Amino acid sequence: MILIELEPLLKQLPTIFEYFVPGYFFIIMFQYFTSRKFGSYVMVGSIAISYILKASCSWLHTFIFAKIEFGWSKRAIVLCVVSCVLSIIFIKISECRLIKKVFLKVNNKSIHNDIWSDIIEYKDGTTLRIVCDDYTYTGKLFMYEEKGEDSWFSLEDYVIEENNTNVDYNSQKMGIPCRIAIRLADANRIELYYGEHQKSKFVLRIEKNGLFRKLFKLNKNI
Repeated sequence: MILIELEPLLKQLPTIFEYFVPGYFFIIMFQYFTSRKFGSYVMVGSIAISYILKASCSWLHTFIFAKIEFGWSKRAIVLCVVSCVLSIIFIKISECRLIKKVFLKVNNKSIHNDIWSDIIEYKDGTTLRIVCDDYTYTGKLFMYEEKGEDSWFSLEDYVIEENNTNVDYNSQKMGIPCRIAIRLADANRIELYYGEHQKSKFVLRIEKNGLFRKLFKLNKNI
């Protein structure tokens, strides 16, 4: 029978925390908000990210608050807060249009596990036309879930058309705010319509750059 001494293990828990939990927070937040999966690499990724965060914070400590001694509890809080903030920053960077365009040109595929994250436009709005067997639903996308064919799409300001007839049902006739949910498995075809997107001055300056246009073969009229 193998006996495990718990006391030495318990003494190492603070070290295990610092080299695992901050990176785990980073990955969990990143996965949740971007619909990307790390698969079996979560543990290794958590350790690697935690190590980099700890090393970076230790290096910065030599310049910032160098005279202040941080105990284990303070280090744990700082590492967790920094990991969450950095996760949000990386999410914003990875989800920007420019980065998506660069990755699309580099490897010709999506950086997401879910295609809807690439083709749905939230900022300017996306109108869906969902064609089912008996009815066609047209409306502005309010939200959707990510469960494969069991996903549901919620539309607002919608119109329901009965196929092969001129009968339609308009949500505006209800007189009160209302939405409708349609299951993805019931859809035969989904058409997407987008509002006009206004690019920021920063993006326009980059896309007008000659080297950028040459690398990604953009229209010279941009």
